[in-house]
Amino acid sequence: MDCFIGESELFNKGIGTKMVKEFINQIIQEDAPDFIVLDPSKENKRAIRCYEKAGFKSRSEINEGTSLVMEFNCSLNRPSHSV
Repeated sequence: MDCFIGESELFNKGIGTKMVKEFINQIIQEDAPDFIVLDPSKENKRAIRCYEKAGFKSRSEINEGTSLVMEFNCSLNRPSHSV
């Protein structure tokens, strides 16, 4: 998942978190997975914080420690329908 908010004045307003939560809702409705997994760069602190606020948990490191494996457990984290 790559999410871009191109206008810097829109940073830190919760838009990215809302976008990720909506994407989670869509995936769950369409595919009903048990888990959603992503792997942001450890240097991308803004993305990691956004994913954490959306309900992802860090599980391990990959790519020689440069990326995190983050997991959203769909059975434990039922996203809200109002984003």
